[in-house]
Formats: sequence, C-alpha cells, structure tokens
Amino acid sequence: MNRILHISKFYHPYQGGIEDTCSQIVNNIKTVVHRVICFNDGKHTHITYDGETKIIRVGIIKIIASQPISFSYFWQLKRELKDYIPDIVHFHAPNPLVSIYLLLLLPHTTKLVVQWII
Repeated sequence: MNRILHISKFYHPYQGGIEDTCSQIVNNIKTVVHRVICFNDGKHTHITYDGETKIIRVGIIKIIASQPISFSYFWQLKRELKDYIPDIVHFHAPNPLVSIYLLLLLPHTTKLVVQWII
C-alpha cells in the first residue's frame, strides 16, 4: 500500500482551504496510508491522530505575514522522510518556508505533488 506524506500549513480542526482539502483527502481516500506534518499553533510539537492517520503538529516560534516560523520543522520533516519513507509527498501550498525545506530534503526518488490552494 502506498504511503503519502501530506505537508499542510495546519490541520483539522483548523479551517481554511489548505486545512479542509488535506483533511478531506485523508478522510476519503482509503486506498493509501496517510501521514500529515503541519504546524502547531503553540511552541511545542504534538502528535495527534485523525482515525489511524498520524498528525505531527510541529511547534512554532511565531507567525510573520501569515507564515508560521519553525526551525524544528526542518528536523521533523527530515525525520519523517527518513523513517516513514513516503512514496508520495503531497505539498499543500502556499507555504514558503516549507518549500525551502523540501528543496533541501526531498529524496530524488520520492514523487512530489504540489497543490496550490487559493
């Protein structure tokens, strides 16, 4: 079964285009294994679950111009790419900081899907 790592800005119960789309995909496509990495609204990283889907909510320092800032996100993303070994990374854009992290960390053998929500 394929593994998809979703990269979302935030995740349910937060609402917005990116968050709602990511949640709908996770909850309605049952033929793959999903995992989500996103920002938390506080300083600490928390692991939660949406059904069987693991949600990694990475702590932030602050939000500047609607962009959560977190340097620990880089290391958490690196760990997820190494340990979870996704077949596909589904990047829910825009998310400029994480775009840079992905450019630095994404293995060349991993498929990348970019979905831009406006």
